[in-house]
Amino acid sequence: MIKTRSSQHELLYYNPEIERTLRRIRKEQRKIQVDLEFNLEKLFEEERQVHNQSVQYQQKTNTHLQNIDNQIGTICTSLSNFETQLTVTLKSGKELVSPKVKSREVEKEIEVISKDKISDEN
Repeated sequence: MIKTRSSQHELLYYNPEIERTLRRIRKEQRKIQVDLEFNLEKLFEEERQVHNQSVQYQQKTNTHLQNIDNQIGTICTSLSNFETQLTVTLKSGKELVSPKVKSREVEKEIEVISKDKISDEN
């Protein structure tokens, strides 16, 4: 009875061509498996990098949005303070508490004077 390394069956005879082919196929299979494992690990590493970049970009975006919100709040506060310091006076001498300009004629007659200038004049 002849038994070869590659065969599990005891009735087969040794055939060198089959043995070479089998070794070649097994070698290619191991190479493909190693390549697949390498590519899979590379893919997972790239996915981790993309995820980390995404988290960083999200944090930067949140920071920028928070800064913009703070700037808008500061501008609104400044504008509110500025509006309380203005008095709208018509050229005829009448003072408007909350000016409502509805036509160009009234708009031409409006003169905006700072409260500081009004107190300087008095």
